[in-house]
Amino acid sequence: MIKVSIKIKATPDTIWKVLLDKMEYPERYIPGIEDCEIMERSDAEFLRKIYTKNNEVTELFVANEADKTLRSTLVKHPFFSGALLRKIEADPEGGMLTMEQNWTPKSPEAAQLDLESLLKESLQQLKEFAEEDEGKSA
Repeated sequence: MIKVSIKIKATPDTIWKVLLDKMEYPERYIPGIEDCEIMERSDAEFLRKIYTKNNEVTELFVANEADKTLRSTLVKHPFFSGALLRKIEADPEGGMLTMEQNWTPKSPEAAQLDLESLLKESLQQLKEFAEEDEGKSA
């Protein structure tokens, strides 16, 4: 398991809004995503399929707004199986976003990827978007 956190100078509600937007519209945030389709949706969960040039990834997201947690489980992924939990907590300066990734590689090549660095990059990007969004609300 990999666990990384970042402090964000934005309210937990702002961070939550940006996090959900990134999950529903990843092409706005992640280079290389050609298309995204929400295949099923209910009050607390949705099934998303993203398309890149060479792959398709299907994930099931379960959101708990009261707890500010979002769990994604890989349903179909070419390189990994497992889940990722995102949790937002209040912090004196705004909020703290923590990601706990529990992915299992499906190949030796996948096992060589530096997932911790990728998670840290994702957190930093989300921090920048949330702080920018918070500035617009102020």
